[in-house]
Order: sequence, then structure tokens, then C-alpha cells
Amino acid sequence: MKKSLSLLFLACALFSLNATSQVLSYSPLYPTVNDTLTIVYNASLGNGQLAGVSDVYMHTGVITGESVNLTDWLHKPAEWGEADTNVLMENLGGNLHRAKFHIKSFFHLLSTEVTREICFVFRNADGSLAGKNADGSDFFINVYQPNVFARFTSPLDFPLCPNLNASVNIQVTSTHVSDISIYHEGALIADTTDSILNKSITATQYGKHWLWFTAVYNGQTITDSMYYMVRQNPNILNSPAGIRDGINYINDTTVILQLFAPNKSFVYLIWDNSNWELDANYQMNKTPDGNRYWIELTGLIPQKEYRFQYLVDNSVNIADPYADKVLDRWNDPGINQIIYPNLIPYPVGKASQLVSVFQTAQTPFNWTDGSFQKPENRDLVIYELLVRDFHLTHNFKTVEDSLQYIKNIGVNAIELMPVMEYDGNDSWGYMTAMHFAPDKCYGTKDMLKSLINKCHNNGIAVILDVVLNHASGQNPLARLYYNKEKQRPGSDNPWFNELIPHPYGYHSDFNHASTYTQAYVDSVLNYWVTEYHVDGFRLDLSKGFTNNVTVTYDAQGNIIGTDVGAWGQYDVARVNNIKRFVNVLWNKHPGTYIILEHLADNAEESDLAGF
Repeated sequence: MKKSLSLLFLACALFSLNATSQVLSYSPLYPTVNDTLTIVYNASLGNGQLAGVSDVYMHTGVITGESVNLTDWLHKPAEWGEADTNVLMENLGGNLHRAKFHIKSFFHLLSTEVTREICFVFRNADGSLAGKNADGSDFFINVYQPNVFARFTSPLDFPLCPNLNASVNIQVTSTHVSDISIYHEGALIADTTDSILNKSITATQYGKHWLWFTAVYNGQTITDSMYYMVRQNPNILNSPAGIRDGINYINDTTVILQLFAPNKSFVYLIWDNSNWELDANYQMNKTPDGNRYWIELTGLIPQKEYRFQYLVDNSVNIADPYADKVLDRWNDPGINQIIYPNLIPYPVGKASQLVSVFQTAQTPFNWTDGSFQKPENRDLVIYELLVRDFHLTHNFKTVEDSLQYIKNIGVNAIELMPVMEYDGNDSWGYMTAMHFAPDKCYGTKDMLKSLINKCHNNGIAVILDVVLNHASGQNPLARLYYNKEKQRPGSDNPWFNELIPHPYGYHSDFNHASTYTQAYVDSVLNYWVTEYHVDGFRLDLSKGFTNNVTVTYDAQGNIIGTDVGAWGQYDVARVNNIKRFVNVLWNKHPGTYIILEHLADNAEESDLAGF
């Protein structure tokens, strides 16, 4: 999310290394990413939890232009509780601990990133003790951009949303004595000739308000700006009848977006038309039951692609979970123009994480497979096909052009290994991030529809390998309720288990006992049959569709034991979970193939096979 130029930087006192009376001392005082930073932590000060601890570790990361807010630390070299020597500090004795590292190399920063702060909490090896400031706050060191001698060093939080009539403390810091001026809504409110200028203002009006400063030194002028938003409570209003979660196309110029987010307080739409900033015009309505947020967008240009995200409680930015197209800053540049022509670029410098796309007035695909009769399931000859490895060009079009070869070898069904948007561009696809969007590294959604249509015209059924046991960390439903510190879904996540209950689990594990997960699974399966005319599904790791706990965890949530045998025993809840969604699917689409990757007790296999 954009911070308005170099918006909202964090305040930090500037300590010299010999000032051991300070909790954290560092040098140089005005570091850039190209500098080697030396820090000394005094464990006897601050909250004092690490006093007397011999081995002290840095829990560290950086705040960059990709960060959503102050807690969104990126490029962490080690996770909490890892006894990683890379973050082990040198014990100087007397409760003093030192670390020295080259900033850009240590955090593996990219040249395209704008790094604003380095963040620290100190800990013992297993993370059971944490060293912070006396008030419980974390430590931050401001990072200066090369050749930029002045910056905002306060306020601390971003996006900054003070309450009405709250005081906002502003600070500009220069590395030299400079002529500094601060402006608020076009009016000069403070100036000085010094290296630091402080000014306090009162947020007296709702809405967005702008601040900026100028600093002049030795004939050079630095200017920067930031905004703050005095937020009102959302409008309480039911969405129009028939509106579903996700993107609702009303007509060629109107869209209604709706997000299911129970127990959240407010949501902003951030998108191309808001310049990826908070805007009072795009604060979403809240339904009276408190579960959903929605907004109507009018005056849209037909067939234009609009990029957007939801910013929820100023703490997490997500793509729409039901979007059929998302943009990925890091992986989209690796997609060849031939495979996906004219791909709209990612809004670099304005957003982070996956970005969703909507487009009105799309040309409907012309299906010609109305007379196709899929083979009886007992007669299937299935070709399991990974688009990535099928041919050098690894796209849907190449598979379509090769159907005569597939038909000639006697195949009457193709099972596509996962083609839904997954992490990266080069894998088997089992780390699914988005369940409604074909992965762009294989081509456009119309290319996939064309492949399925031509398969049907050649008497070939199409089965999708679909991953509904787990999702990747990029999945919006996982990120919406996520424990960043422990790198797993939060205990309040409506769709995912906090801890994986069974062996061989991955990342975010779907809770198939949840009615929210059940509704999501039903919508995923119905969508692909309805929108893409697929004939069936192979359910990956279906033995995981259970909450029966067959693993043992330690106090930190690490698996210390598994019971694969118990996992495979007859599990009536798992059987019922599977029968439930299959019945829902068959009621809408009779005869849809269902294949399970199960490998459970014979009695359970027989029960499901008979069903």
C-alpha cells in the first residue's frame, strides 16, 4: 500500500555506541541500506526480561514500501524461536550484546525496495523471553535513503488514522542543520533552522488531510508529504438483494464488491481510482449483522481492467478471494507475452501482496460443446497432465494443439494437475493461493476454456486436480485472520485450523467442519463446473479433510510426533465431510466425476467407493 511518497516514518532516538545506559545503541546514526550497522543491546534495561541471559538473539526485519503497517515486518532472516546463529548476538558481558551486519546484504533487500525502518525485538533461544522497551514497544531504527538528508521521523503508525480531536505529533529530522518548514493543508505551521523540527496538531475534521515539509541544506531542497485520515464509523446498510461475496457485475459500468469479514471493524477499498490510498469515498458499507462489507462502484469504463484490494482494519491488505484474475509483483514478470498477452502490470510502489482485477463488459466465451457426453466413469482412460512439463511453451494453447496426439493414444479424459493460481510460476501447483483464478503462467482464462471446449469436441473429458486440504500463505482467507508472528492461521480464522491436525499437512489447513469452509468448498466446485464446463475433480490429500488430531505439538506449536496409522483409521467425520460436499455438487451437476487421493483404512475406502 502506498504511503504517499515517503510517508509516515518511525521515530527512534539516536544513540551512540558508548551510551550503554541506553537500551539500544547503534552506529551510524543515519544509516542507509548500503551501510554496515552495529547495534548494542543492554538486556538489563527496557523491560529487563533478558537480564542474565547468555545467548541473546535478534528478532528482526524491515519496514519497506511493501509493508502494510508498522507490524508488517519483511525480510526476517529467522523466525521466532529459531536458535539460528545468523541472528545470535555477541555477548560482551555485563548484559551487553552486540551485532554487526551490512543492511542490504543481511536482509537480502532488492534494489527496487524502499527500506524505511529496521525493527527489533530481542529474545532467548526458544522465544519464551522477549526484550523490549520498558513500555512493551518494539525497537525501530530509521533508515535514510542515499542522498536524501531529511525525512519524517514521526508519527510512528501508518496508515495514520487518528480519532477526531486527537493530537498528532509531527517530527522532521535532517542529517544536517537545515532550513525546515512543515505545512498542513497548504498552510505553514512551523519552521526552524536546525536538524529537528517538532510540531503538534489536532485532528479537528473528518476525512483525509495532507502534511508536507521542505528542508533546505547547502542549496539542495528535500520535499516529502504524508496524509492522515480521520475515520468515521462505516455506514450500516444491507447490500442489495442477490449480491454474493466477491465481484458482482451489475452492468457494463457498475460493479458491487462484497467481502465476508466477521469480527472486523472497517474496510477500505484501495484501488486504481483512489491512487492506492485511503479515501473516505471508498470506505465500505457494513451490513447490520457485522459480517460483510460492500461498496458499489459506478461510472466504470466498459472493458477496462481495474486493480484493487481490500484494506481491513488498517492491518491486512488482501485480494478478493473470489477474483478470477490476480496480479503478482514478483512472478508476473516471468510470464512470457506469448503465454499471456497484454497482461496488465502490477501497481509497483503502490501495493503489496496479490492484487485482484475486475473488468466489466467482458466478451462471453462461445461454447460449442453442448452435445458432449462424458464417458462412463468405469470406462475412463485418464492422462494426468502437468501443463508446465507437457511442452516447452507450457501453456493451455499448446495442449489444445496436441489433442489429436492424446486422442490417438486412446485417452478419453485429461486430468490437469493444479491450474489454479499457485505460489510462483514453476511447480506442480499444489500450493494453491487462489481457488477461482487460473494461473496466468499457463495462459488466459479463455485459453483454458478453449482447451476444455476442444477436448469435449474430441470426446475427451476434463478433470481438475484441486487442492482443498490446504492453501498457501498468500490465500486471502488465510491472510485475513493470520498470526504473523507464528506464521499460521489465527485461532479466530473462520476457514482454517490454527494447527494442522494430521500428518503431512501443509501451510494453512482447511477446517472442513466449519460451515464457512463448507460453503467455500461448495462454491469452488460449482464454479469450475459452471464457468469452465469441467467434468470432474481429483481431490488432493482428501484424507486430510478431518479435524481428528493425530499429531502431537510442543508448547511453541512445533510438531513433535505423528501417528500415521491413527490418521488412516476409519473416520466418520471425514467420511461425512466428503459425502456432504459431493451430494451438494451432484444435486447441481449430476454425474460429476469425483476422485479421491485417500489411502485410508479399507473400510473407509470401501464406504466412499460404494457411495
